[in-house]
Amino acid sequence: MNTHPDASFQFNSFGDGKTEGYEYFYYLHWTYVLSYIESIVKRADIAEDICQECFVVLWHRRRQIRDEEHLRAFLLKVAKNLSSLYLRMQENTRAAEAGWTHSLDPDTGENPEKAKIERFEELVKDIEQLPLQRRMTIKYKYLRGWSVKKISEFFGVAEQTTRNNENKGKQQLKKIVNPPSAATARINIPSNS
Repeated sequence: MNTHPDASFQFNSFGDGKTEGYEYFYYLHWTYVLSYIESIVKRADIAEDICQECFVVLWHRRRQIRDEEHLRAFLLKVAKNLSSLYLRMQENTRAAEAGWTHSLDPDTGENPEKAKIERFEELVKDIEQLPLQRRMTIKYKYLRGWSVKKISEFFGVAEQTTRNNENKGKQQLKKIVNPPSAATARINIPSNS
């Protein structure tokens, strides 16, 4: 454990939910967590995205972190799990792509599975546009299959908060996926009174 007095102060600040403490550990641990993830996924852009998600998880789980050593171990465990999840998703995508040539529609020459995967990839991009709490709730519920209870425990929030984030996230996602057209949008025109 780091015995530097400033580190202890920052750890307590972090545990109390103060951003100064979070920033201290963010800057202290970012480089090695990012390097660790890069060594697993072999792509700097993906590693950076995963590293950001690790620190989001750390913030939400900060009350469960006992000390600085646990914080470091926790970050590395989350980094490993998220990196492994990414690699599994990549492998599943490659396997699906390999099977595409065997499942072409004889009438159109198109692969219906490929179209489903492309729609799914577009949806994932749309999810990334949601605010952080809603985005994380949607990801964990629908992409990872977690229950509301598990998500709530993981982020340290009430189950009702998770339900609210899910419902508002789904509503916002519907607007992103199906934006109102100019012809159907309601326009309020001020009166000339």
